[in-house]
Amino acid sequence: VASIRETESEPLLCRYLLRAAHVFEVGDRLDDSLGFAREAFSIAERFSLCNSACHAARRLGWAYLDRLSTNDVALWTDKGEAWANRTQHPASIADLSVLRAEVALAQGSLGEADAFFEKSRLLWGPLKHPRAEAHALALKIALAVEKREEIVAVDLDEIWRLFRTLANRSMLDLAIGRFALGLAASGRNTDAARMIHDYLSMFRRERGPV
Repeated sequence: VASIRETESEPLLCRYLLRAAHVFEVGDRLDDSLGFAREAFSIAERFSLCNSACHAARRLGWAYLDRLSTNDVALWTDKGEAWANRTQHPASIADLSVLRAEVALAQGSLGEADAFFEKSRLLWGPLKHPRAEAHALALKIALAVEKREEIVAVDLDEIWRLFRTLANRSMLDLAIGRFALGLAASGRNTDAARMIHDYLSMFRRERGPV
């Protein structure tokens, strides 16, 4: 990033800032990741780089969701949607719909959360990326628990598959917490306790508080 700054090509710098934001996220340096993503968004907004602006806003929305900062999630989801409406890229709209569902759920608007979740599901189709699968399943479980609905057996099996696949990745506290919640809500308290114990003692990458 430092060498690209010297070229004074801000569109190029924007791309490298987004790459650096991802690297810092994986390396558990979330504050640095947020800073680079915000700078990338500022450049993309100034130069009307629609895809980069949307990408940066989505990255910021997910990062703030991991911190349970609903107001910031709503802010960056709004910004992302403004750019996604220009590109009409289905994956971006689907991703932002999940974030919109998360905001609605946090505000207690279950009907709205359900609608946005369904919109995202229809746009995405079958998910092929484990992290996207995990976030989608975690949200589905949270909605089911809030509505006091039974969690189906196939979703309980998926919880363990995704846990084994992703437990050592970054920014998964919320998803893992919801997985354990789903197990407990289904009467599998021992499994829920084991998942939390294993995650915190063996897999969690973040050094800060849960």
